[in-house]
Amino acid sequence: METDTDIITFEKTCKQRLEEYRSLLCTDKILPSSQMRSEWSYIAEVVLEPIGWKALWKIPASKRVELGIIGPALVNILVDAVDVKDLSAEVTVITGIDKNIPEQQNVFLVDLYPTVHQINDELYIKETADFIDKLRFFYNHLWMPWDVDDDDNQNWVQQHLESRLKLFFDMQNGSILAEMVLQIQYLISEGRRIQTKISELEDKIEDDMNDETIMCDLMDLHYCKDQIKSKFEMYEDPYKRSLLVWKQCRKNSDKTESSNHQKVTYMIWSGGPLNSYIAFLNEAKSYVKAEELVKSSFQLQESLDQAVHGDVLLLSEGCHGLLGLGCLEKGGAIRGVGLPESTILKPHNAGNILLDCSGGIITLENLTIDIQETQIAILVHNSTLHLRNCRIIGQKNRANSGLLVLHGGCVVAQDCFFSGLGAALVVYSKGETSLTACKIQNCLVGMKLQDDAKINLMKCEISECLEFGIKVEICRKASPGVSEVGSAGLLSGVGEIQLSDTSIKNNIRGDVSILQRNSIIHDSDVENPSFSFLLFNNPPMIEAIKSDGPTEK
Repeated sequence: METDTDIITFEKTCKQRLEEYRSLLCTDKILPSSQMRSEWSYIAEVVLEPIGWKALWKIPASKRVELGIIGPALVNILVDAVDVKDLSAEVTVITGIDKNIPEQQNVFLVDLYPTVHQINDELYIKETADFIDKLRFFYNHLWMPWDVDDDDNQNWVQQHLESRLKLFFDMQNGSILAEMVLQIQYLISEGRRIQTKISELEDKIEDDMNDETIMCDLMDLHYCKDQIKSKFEMYEDPYKRSLLVWKQCRKNSDKTESSNHQKVTYMIWSGGPLNSYIAFLNEAKSYVKAEELVKSSFQLQESLDQAVHGDVLLLSEGCHGLLGLGCLEKGGAIRGVGLPESTILKPHNAGNILLDCSGGIITLENLTIDIQETQIAILVHNSTLHLRNCRIIGQKNRANSGLLVLHGGCVVAQDCFFSGLGAALVVYSKGETSLTACKIQNCLVGMKLQDDAKINLMKCEISECLEFGIKVEICRKASPGVSEVGSAGLLSGVGEIQLSDTSIKNNIRGDVSILQRNSIIHDSDVENPSFSFLLFNNPPMIEAIKSDGPTEK
């Protein structure tokens, strides 16, 4: 069956969304949170085409881990039956990526994107796509994990609809500062994580009502969720939110004025004996000029919250947790003072992306980045990232990626080591990567490239990957689906890929794989329907992949 990547998209303003949801969900009676899902099921029964329509299925992260798929993935499917009660569908996988995906799948409706071209032109496919768009937007952006605890006498639509819509659009249009957006996203993702844990423990307590350990854990989790809810409500309320924005702007202004726009070097010391502290300061002197302004701190994230773009952070040996780069996303440097294997960055509730490089020149040096549960270590777009003497380490299940380089992104790495990753580097169309004396080892795939990515490897080694050393997807309409596996010689004449004194060896399924497609499918609009679906490099897409949303459940 012919594949299709042309999906139905919608561009909607805040006002349009508000009118749509009021029309759908406003009834004569109170609509409490406890009845919200059944209300959507009722609407689905009226609106949805029950069978026989084509769509793209965005495979959720948990399913990708199960199937061994690296990074975002889409496949073409045909809907066999819709279950309106569970808001899911039984589908048949038509084609998509070169993986052994079982043909029959049960998927969430919110993960489906109906395509323009259908087998049956009589289908009400636009109405179906529009309903799924409303459903997806609602559960990804308007529904919060603590809503399940609302009183049945409260009308969810009256209490939350307009305020949360305005909050979302304020986050998208820049009315809310980037650091506040990061905090809001953290509150939502942490609330979802806690609610998932609560649901798991509640299932266990049904089997043993006298388990005091579980009861205490539940009490603590409910307390944490209430705290998160209270903080989020400060942002949800428009008046309180405006005060918080004003306060943060004033804080940022004072921060800039206090340093007189002079570059600041932050010294982060994680604690230890006096002799070790003195040794750290002596080592750090080689990184700091005599006239530079220096500040000290005990926590990396605290310094990142204070820093402005262009500042430098020097880390002592030890383990440093972080939520994100803060203003250093637009330029700056983080350097380890000591051995890279002893200076470790770990995510602290960082979401799906640990470090987002979105402008300027960012330098990371003498560091180990331990990805842990984070899906992507570093995302690079419209910026240049310099990596020197760094180690990026993944988990045993190799479900995450090291570097994701998008259109306009450039990575220059020297003396770096990548291991235990789903893919050490994923470079998309028009992305640039230059590696010198780097080693990629024991990953699922060493490098995953598109044929118009610009790659330069000098004195590098890619070895012992469970699948391929380098995997390239090229667009060839004449012979889609054809795959070649062989040595590095296959890369000759493929795009802008240059190898010099580079070894690609001992990779289990092959050193190089070249897959031909009739079109390159990107993952795209996961959560914000205003994006163009097939343009993975759209800036709003970056926010979409930072949080996986509730579709994982």
